Amino acid sequence: MNVIVVGAGIIGLSTARYLRRLGAEVTIIDPAPALGASHAAAGMIAPAAEVVWGQTPLYPLMQTSAQMYPEFAAEVASAAAADLGFTDAGTLVCAGDRADLQALRELREAQSLSGSATELITGSAARRIEPSLSPAVAGAVDIPGDRSIDPRRVSAALLSALTADSVSHLIRQRAAGLVRVGE
Repeated sequence: MNVIVVGAGIIGLSTARYLRRLGAEVTIIDPAPALGASHAAAGMIAPAAEVVWGQTPLYPLMQTSAQMYPEFAAEVASAAAADLGFTDAGTLVCAGDRADLQALRELREAQSLSGSATELITGSAARRIEPSLSPAVAGAVDIPGDRSIDPRRVSAALLSALTADSVSHLIRQRAAGLVRVGE
């Protein structure tokens, strides 16, 4: 099986790596491997923090993916002999002032409806967790299950692992289009 993967960020490189494991010959096309959207991403593996942004229907998929991530991260780190910056320190979503508290309560409600284990805490409790927070922070939602990675390290590690696994071809150009043959 011959497969072309367009894009060499975390998703494209992970896809290419999986396909190589299945025995596929893989060609990756990207003008700047590991330097696109993944390079600029925040690295949040945070389904509970993201659920409020209109992602409620995707929450079960996001939660399942987040649960799988530690194993994925360990595997990639081992294959590339690299530190991916993986942490499971959780997330604090903060209300900058009293006016933001209502939005924070709505976030907490959306998270609760999605089954997230989160807690609404006071500003002083948030500062005990994260001492660098402004004294103006009026409250926060504490999301202990959230994780993060350094997406630049993950992209570089995946690219390194694929190179070691002899990815068939890496074409450092922009894809020009898609040609369909037959249906």
